Amino acid sequence: MLNQSSSGIDPLETPFDESLDLNEPIVAENADPEIVVPEVPLIAARPQSLVLAILGGFVAALIGATVWALFVALTQREIIWVGWFVGLIVRRMGHGTTRVFGLVGAVSAGFSILLGTLLAGVVLASRDRAFPLGIALLALLNPGLWIEVMRVFTPFDWAFIAFAIYQGYTLSFSRVRTRR
Repeated sequence: MLNQSSSGIDPLETPFDESLDLNEPIVAENADPEIVVPEVPLIAARPQSLVLAILGGFVAALIGATVWALFVALTQREIIWVGWFVGLIVRRMGHGTTRVFGLVGAVSAGFSILLGTLLAGVVLASRDRAFPLGIALLALLNPGLWIEVMRVFTPFDWAFIAFAIYQGYTLSFSRVRTRR
């Protein structure tokens, strides 16, 4: 009774036709022999590359941070596409199917938002104080500045970072789907 399906037939007791060649395609009785349908894999067999994913994530983080900073400096508004952008670049470059690629995307996206926020602060401070931007950018090398800026983050800033990390993680790797 334990092995019976809903149809009442025990799958363990069902006879198996051993004359079937499981490597041959199954063809319907009335199928046109001229029509050949090739098997299509569910995911293209591309080699995964963690190195390219990390490199792509880093470059995308720098681009995203720069665009984020310029947008914030010009409009005084924040944008939410940075995590999406970084995650898709990591996926495209690494062709990953495991969670490690998601972690690369999450770290890259979080770094991008933090760096973008710092860059925006430096650009705004440079503009407000009429200080040369090149010299102001050197302040980014001071780790104390990073800590000071994070101290004044609002919950809204942390929400942006969390959302970017979530997007970076979920979009950085492809889920492999299997046939059932």
